Order: sequence, then structure tokens, then C-alpha cells
Amino acid sequence: MESIQWLMENGGVSIKLNLMNEGLIDKNSYDAEALVAELLKIEKVETALTYFDRYKEYKTWRTKDIGSEIHNCYENCYEMFMPFLIRLGFRAGTPVLDDKVGIIREIYRYLMTVGNEYISNVVMYLLEAGYYDSDMTVFLERWLDKIYNTAEHQCFDIYETDPTRIKQSKLPKQWKDDPILKDIHVEGELTVPTIYHIRYIIDIYKYIEDKTIKEKIDTILKYVMHPQFQKLRGNLGYGWFKETEFNRSAYYACSGSLKLPLYDGNKFNKDTLELMSKSPIAVKTEWYQNCIDYLEQYITERNTYMFPDNWFDSTLGIPRPATTTVVYDAFISKNAKIKRNEKRSFVIELLSTYYVLLMKKRMEHTK
Repeated sequence: MESIQWLMENGGVSIKLNLMNEGLIDKNSYDAEALVAELLKIEKVETALTYFDRYKEYKTWRTKDIGSEIHNCYENCYEMFMPFLIRLGFRAGTPVLDDKVGIIREIYRYLMTVGNEYISNVVMYLLEAGYYDSDMTVFLERWLDKIYNTAEHQCFDIYETDPTRIKQSKLPKQWKDDPILKDIHVEGELTVPTIYHIRYIIDIYKYIEDKTIKEKIDTILKYVMHPQFQKLRGNLGYGWFKETEFNRSAYYACSGSLKLPLYDGNKFNKDTLELMSKSPIAVKTEWYQNCIDYLEQYITERNTYMFPDNWFDSTLGIPRPATTTVVYDAFISKNAKIKRNEKRSFVIELLSTYYVLLMKKRMEHTK
């Protein structure tokens, strides 16, 4: 395929690694160890790998503080540096990463014993990187039926309209006009799926052998793709969470949910589409085909793709500790003949082409 060849000729080590990781080219097309060695020459990559080491001290932290070490916006936070490494092409089987993630696997098992709410945040990136353990399915089964029940009941009327059921004295003034979820949809038997639930079930799906569990996951995904669900706010609103070991009883913001492109004027989000492309049930829908067709307007004369610049943030969708220089060094071949002021547009063309080929390949694979 002409566009694959163009990526191989012009893409840097991260493009090559990801092409092999996703089966777009033969896994032996390049020496993966040599490509990783090239990545390790980038200072920020070496630094990101050292961030794992601080988690070895987790037993000295207060349990309730572990969440803030997992879920925040600092570059040494797990939710920043782990996806950074994954986007660059690190996966299970890469020795330098295998050596580091052991402590993270230890932490999620510890969190499972104490019931910490940040288990999903930890596990979803392990799954994305290819680190699956059977106890991840055990954790899934703890909450799957509550989400499944919501999908089965087709619950779209999720907000409380009876003011007597809202603890007005406990509700911060700045939230008084925002939607409040019914209690049963917060932690009850009809829990509304958040983006963390959705990412978890999508990334664990390929490891599940139980057909009943797979059918429940498919039902949940059909529910969140329903037009009525898509009318709900991306930020679901606020809910009353009962006291736990980690937090006092109070109203807290719920995690966001899934907002699909091409619904109700939603901004086209390539990352959401790429996430959904992992789901066999999603790629068979008319919605998914419409999204793929929509992307064809961005094809170039050389059969590559060039998405709009505003679909990419300052670091082109690569989380911190990435910088633009890191992205250029990782994603552009040293042999590519481009000018300094063309680097950003060139990376956008590389990434756009890669994403389209990946999402088309996943669609073809399920036919």
C-alpha cells in the first residue's frame, strides 16, 4: 500500500514501532530492540522511565494519597507518563518497560484489596500496553452488572428532578444550576458508565473468553452509542458519594462520559474514534462507517491524510512529558527531507495517515 510505504520511509522510530505493534506491517519489518534503543537516546524518554521508581515507596504513602499520585496533571504522574510511553510505541515485551511496570501491577493489586476508586485508572493503561492478568477480569466483574443493568434498562432519564431528593445544604453554590444524578445512577444498581468504565471494557474485551461477559460489554457499548445517551452532557454532572475510607460523604463531580463525533454537533475527536475502533461491535455500525467516510475529505494528492491542525494540541496528542521537540525526534525519520518550519505539519500528516490506516484495518479485520 502506497501510504504504508510513505510512512515507513518518512516516519521515525515511533511510527515504525506502532506500525509493527498494530499489525499494519510485519512484526519483523524492523529490529524492535534497535528502535527502542533509539528512543532511549531521547532524554525525556529516559526521564519518563525513571518516574516508575518513585512508586516503589507507595507503602509509605497514605492510602488515600495514592490516587493523587496516579491521577493528576504533573508529568511524573502515572496517567501522564504511561500513555506517553505507549504513544511512543512501548508495549509489553519491551524489556525496559517490562522491568518497570512490575511495581504498577503490585499497586493495582493492593488497591483491589482496599477498594480504591483509582483501580480503573491504573489498569486501563496496563491493558492498553498489553499487560493483562486474570484478576483484572475479577475487578471488572465487581461492577460490570451495575453498568449492564443501566444499559439493559435503557436509562436515559438519569438526572434528579425532585428537589426534595437533593441535599441542598450540601450542594456547593456554584453547582446549584448543574444537573445532579439520581443516587441510583451514582453508585447504585444502575450506575451510569463513565469514560473510565468504557475504556476499561474496550481494552479488556480481547482478553475475555466468557461469551456472557462479552455480550454484556457489547450491550453497554450499544447503550452509550445510542443517540439519547449522546444527548447527555460530556461532563455528566454531580452526584452524592457516600463516605469511604478515602473521602467524606459529599457531592463530587462525576467523571465524564463518552461523546462520539458526528453526534449533535460534537467536535470531531480522532482519539475517541480510535478508542471505539478497538470494539468489534462499534466498527460494524453505520456511525463508524460514516466517521471513516468523513475522514476521506482529508486525503492528500499522495494518498496520505492531513487532519486539521486544531485536532492536535501543542504536543500533537502525546501526553506530558512530551514536548514538540520530543515528538519531532520520535515521529519523523532522520532521513525525511523537510524544512524546520514544516515539522509540525509533517508530523500531523504522519499521525493522520497512521490513524486512518489503523482504524480502517480494524474495521476490515471484523468483517
